Amino acid sequence: MNIQLKKKLFFLNLKNIFLKNKIKYFLFYRTLLYGAKVGVFNNDKIDHIVISADKNNIIAIQNILLKNKFVIIKDEKNKLRIKKKNFVVEIIFISKSQIFFYFKNIRVSTKYFLKANETKIFNSKYSIPLKNDILINKIFSPSKINLIKYVFFNNSTNIVEKIFEILKIIFLISKYNSKISNYSLKSKLDVNSEKPFFEFLKNKFNTKKKIKMMTEKEFKNTNFDFDQSNWIFRKSHLSLFTKNTKIRKIGDIIKFIKNNYKKINLNINEVNTNKLFYEPLEWNDNLWKKGNNMFIYSIIYEYKHNVVAYKESNDYIKRNNFYKLFTKKYFENLKNMDEIEIKKFLSKNPLRIIDNSFAEGRHKVAAMIGRIVKGKKYIPICVYY
Repeated sequence: MNIQLKKKLFFLNLKNIFLKNKIKYFLFYRTLLYGAKVGVFNNDKIDHIVISADKNNIIAIQNILLKNKFVIIKDEKNKLRIKKKNFVVEIIFISKSQIFFYFKNIRVSTKYFLKANETKIFNSKYSIPLKNDILINKIFSPSKINLIKYVFFNNSTNIVEKIFEILKIIFLISKYNSKISNYSLKSKLDVNSEKPFFEFLKNKFNTKKKIKMMTEKEFKNTNFDFDQSNWIFRKSHLSLFTKNTKIRKIGDIIKFIKNNYKKINLNINEVNTNKLFYEPLEWNDNLWKKGNNMFIYSIIYEYKHNVVAYKESNDYIKRNNFYKLFTKKYFENLKNMDEIEIKKFLSKNPLRIIDNSFAEGRHKVAAMIGRIVKGKKYIPICVYY
């Protein structure tokens, strides 16, 4: 039984307990993100739920959970971690009089948990905040300035903890030359949130990557995308050249495109980039669930100079440039890279491989697919593990 099926049974059990006892709950954090955006459970070790309850009700809820064979593994003020069958859920309790709470240094207003909506996960309905898009934006994509402000004003941490957390933020921004997206920065901070500062620094400085140049044979035997959630959330963009996501190995994708090139070109539907996108862009419905050109144009137009990373889409749109972002005219008016420039570009930007699949740089991968489809020379891609 895979983890998704196990989590389905776990959450069905938990949801039914809540419904039976009239406990108002909301999926939260990455449990909310994956449930609302992809309709699946995440593979994290800990899930998160928010429950509206006063002090007396918290004790009653604890007793209900214990009666249903959940184990309490952590009990803090307004926070409870429960475990059953190797699955852990952190419950955050909020009271009616409470205005906000801090979660991973983000100040979260309790107003998001006044009204509920529903999302389906494996055909079962779960409660989520009505304005979950706004909440997801606030939790996962705060601006770099706001992130520092939240850390500074978090009254649940002491001054030393504040300083170390701000230093982590500054270190990560410096490491990625300020180009790191708000979502990526927050994700990296969350992963390291419980690590002491000096352990965090030690890990960052001592990280050794196994880097190599990938042969054409290896490239063709590698899967296009590691992230299973992408195959669901970005399906409309991936389906066009992967036979409705049925083929994932790059060699098979190349054969499919060669056999269906004209048909694929006739079925391109461009994303509307006239207006700003809600952040995080990594999880924006208008960007990834509408249109289908986000990868196919990289295949068609290959390697170009000054292509805007999709994470910087809003900056480009704000400048009101002449050519609409990621359109046919946009790519046609960018300068082509020559083979020397491509080789240099790829050697300077290694791509991560996880489980024989690309975990980043899919547009660079798509551009190389385009070269091979057109009978051009494969240029080795630099990868790391």
